Amino acid sequence: MRNIFVILFVFFCVAVSAFAPLSASAYGQGGYYGQGGYYGQSYYQSYYQPYYQSYYQPYYQSYYQGTYSTNTGALFASTDYELMCTIAAGGSVSANTTVTVQTCPNGNGPLGACLSCNEGYVLSGGNCVLPCPNGSGPAGSCTACNEGYALQGGSCVASGPAGLTLTASASRVRNGSPVNLSWSVVGLSSGDGSACSITSVPASVFSRTMPVDTNPTWTGANVATGPITSATTFTLSCTGATSVSKTVTLVPTFIEI
Repeated sequence: MRNIFVILFVFFCVAVSAFAPLSASAYGQGGYYGQGGYYGQSYYQSYYQPYYQSYYQPYYQSYYQGTYSTNTGALFASTDYELMCTIAAGGSVSANTTVTVQTCPNGNGPLGACLSCNEGYVLSGGNCVLPCPNGSGPAGSCTACNEGYALQGGSCVASGPAGLTLTASASRVRNGSPVNLSWSVVGLSSGDGSACSITSVPASVFSRTMPVDTNPTWTGANVATGPITSATTFTLSCTGATSVSKTVTLVPTFIEI
């Protein structure tokens, strides 16, 4: 048994001493595995490094370092998001971001896409805007008007009286005599002011202006004019309405010869 051990020990020593010079020379500069050798730096640069760059590196980056995206759906309020990943060594890593949503002024929903509006506002084109005065729709873009108003340039303006009448007690008078005028204006709206008046040609015979804020009617009955000395025309006119007129002439005068 002792002889066998000695033989093996000697063989191991001889083997190590025999391969030691080969190992040193193979990995040394210019050796088989050393710099400049077949499997040395030139082999790495010409074969392994390009293979790694063309296959493993892109695979690693696309699989382990990829960029992913998904839709969250409609957001109606600012929202916090957290990305959490569990790592193989234990524990986790995370990242956070906040998406700020600008809300609809004077209503509910996101900016530019309002879903409903507060009292006193109407929905128009995704925004909450002031309503049309005296009508419906948004201010400046009225779609319909209340009674007594007409649509004009996107706004509702007073349409004027609905009806005007003017009568005279006579169509002919003697020179220097007056007539009695009666008139009626219906459909006036509050705030029309002195929108109606009665004038005469010649101007000195009669003139009357409607009192401020007269509504819904302005009437007059048997109101005497001044002396009529020539053919005279009386005109009742109101803003936004077609005027009406009456003409009174003189009775012809006959001179006996």
